[in-house]
Amino acid sequence: MSRLLGQAGVDLVDVSSGGNIATDIPVESGYRTPFAARIRNEADIPSAAIGMTTDTIHAEHVLRTEPTDLVLPAREQLRDPY
Repeated sequence: MSRLLGQAGVDLVDVSSGGNIATDIPVESGYRTPFAARIRNEADIPSAAIGMTTDTIHAEHVLRTEPTDLVLPAREQLRDPY
């Protein structure tokens, strides 16, 4: 699907795995980052990692070590906009 989105002109895929249904995915800081990296690598489209990134140190680590283009700590910014 991400390949088709890129071909249709989409600039970025914000990668989420939902969260309403129990899964075997361990829920921890940055747990969706590998999904974003895989989409970026296999679909050749920029991707954004989300998923419990709660501090700038972790966000910086993700950007330096994972093949993702952006970290979106939206929920954390809603909790503390300052």
